[in-house]
Amino acid sequence: MEAVIEVSQQEVIPLSDFIHEFGEGLLSAVQQQNPPIYDGVPNSRHAILMEALLRKPFPPQQDAVQAKRCFASLFRLSRMQSRL
Repeated sequence: MEAVIEVSQQEVIPLSDFIHEFGEGLLSAVQQQNPPIYDGVPNSRHAILMEALLRKPFPPQQDAVQAKRCFASLFRLSRMQSRL
């Protein structure tokens, strides 16, 4: 069974108006509550390992590897914390 919600036209704000009015505050809140996992500063251990590869990744590929490693580390940390 579907729920029907009636909304008057006065309660609806066009998306462009909503973003114009609240976008800056929303962006600020999202950035504060969800800081980046990888901030572009490479982990020196990972960089050394990539430099030792026979086929060195291109710089954008190196960034992707660094970001993936940061995410994997964060994921492992959150799993360890959930076990406590």
